[in-house]
Amino acid sequence: MMRYYMLNGTLTPIDQAVVPVSDLGLLRGYAIFDYLLARQGRPMFIDDYLTRLLRSAQLLHINLPFSQEVLHQQVKELIAANDIREAGIRFLVTGGASLDGYTPSSTPTVAILAHPMPPFDPVTYERGLKLLLHRYQRDIPEVKTTNYLIGIHALPRLKAAGAAEILYHDGTHIFETTRSNFFLVKRDGTIITPAKGVLQGITRKHVITLAREEFEIVLRPLAIEELHQASEAFITSTIKRIAPVVQIDDIPIGNGQPGPVARHLLQKLVALEQAYLEALTHSS
Repeated sequence: MMRYYMLNGTLTPIDQAVVPVSDLGLLRGYAIFDYLLARQGRPMFIDDYLTRLLRSAQLLHINLPFSQEVLHQQVKELIAANDIREAGIRFLVTGGASLDGYTPSSTPTVAILAHPMPPFDPVTYERGLKLLLHRYQRDIPEVKTTNYLIGIHALPRLKAAGAAEILYHDGTHIFETTRSNFFLVKRDGTIITPAKGVLQGITRKHVITLAREEFEIVLRPLAIEELHQASEAFITSTIKRIAPVVQIDDIPIGNGQPGPVARHLLQKLVALEQAYLEALTHSS
């Protein structure tokens, strides 16, 4: 049971952590967030996530009052106060309380929330996921905003189709899913992932690095038509790690079963996580 959040630099009991209704995050959806996992009481790859958070704030002209080092320390305090071993840690930064309901405040709201470790069904890795195509591109896609209107609105459609997420495209090229980056494996073994117009995912970053050790991986525009020539596809995210995709709309991917490339890269990613934790243990 989580007892505390960090609100504007102060450890605060959850039932006392409040923001004014004039906050732009509520009024206009003007807010960013980031999300990492704590394992064995350690925030995983936290420097990567904080670097992206600060970059998102810069792109939205939000002046964060805390440095990366201070935010890191706040996360450590939050983990200790909640006696966390395994959990999700969410950073939330909004435009703050606005006098006119439109102009960002010079003092943004900065919260760090602790949640129980999010569940992810391991059967997914055995069966694979279905995605649905949806024509859309996120506003300022390099920024991790709190705007999930399209994805949440699509939940009934996804449920009816037995699909996990929608896959954004512009009619010609594929971008990303609501909450994940997208990768496609060509029949010659080349791995393709969109280079631009997508969030620069942290898991995506690590997967690209790991894949380059053994595969040819290319960052470029990915055409919808290429789905028909794929041997595999998979999505990456903090929670899902690497999840195989076996169908997109009515298009089967490869033989319609999870493939060996995704499985192999998942093993490498789990090993990387373990090495990261071991390095932290030795350095403390």
